[in-house]
Amino acid sequence: MKYVLVSILLASCARERPLTVFAAASLQELGDEVVAGWTNRTGRPVRVQYGASSLLARQIAEGAPCDLFISADASWAAHVKPMSTREWIGNRLVVIGSGDLAADRIAMAAPEVPAGRLAVAALKRLGITPTSVIYGADVRDVLSKVALGAAPVGLVYATDVDARVRVQQVLEERTRYIVAPITPSGAEFMGAVGEPWVMEIAKRRGFEP
Repeated sequence: MKYVLVSILLASCARERPLTVFAAASLQELGDEVVAGWTNRTGRPVRVQYGASSLLARQIAEGAPCDLFISADASWAAHVKPMSTREWIGNRLVVIGSGDLAADRIAMAAPEVPAGRLAVAALKRLGITPTSVIYGADVRDVLSKVALGAAPVGLVYATDVDARVRVQQVLEERTRYIVAPITPSGAEFMGAVGEPWVMEIAKRRGFEP
């Protein structure tokens, strides 16, 4: 009887422990809405940390507690050696601001960040060598730099754009987010991300199915 009670208590503690999710910065509003909906349905609390996929992957690899990683590309998802991976939703790179992409100072994510790699590829495809580049830690940082006037033009994901800036151009470069569970609890949450109610939220927020 004693061992049965201990098992019940341990299971109860596991259910009450917040699920920890690390997610790409560009997913913040979507992630918060999905987490709130999942918690409402399951009663399970979730703690989310947002940031550049490269930084989050390094933190997980160094031992940071994480149940599920949602990366903005496959390479950083593979870096954490997950239980499995699943392609989720897509996003597209856009040019924001009021400057000239071909001549002005450009803000973009650092090259090791997925959005930064896409930005480098876009500039190469367009045959553009910027006069100077201001690097942001992630796409949200790039958006802020352009909105605050640190750079007249920037490259971010389409879903990052807000009323402070305007979209000049929609580019060909796309990314696909990868869901990568680290623990069985993370795998449980991964099972929910493809449900119709989640995909409807993603579509409403401008992500590509």
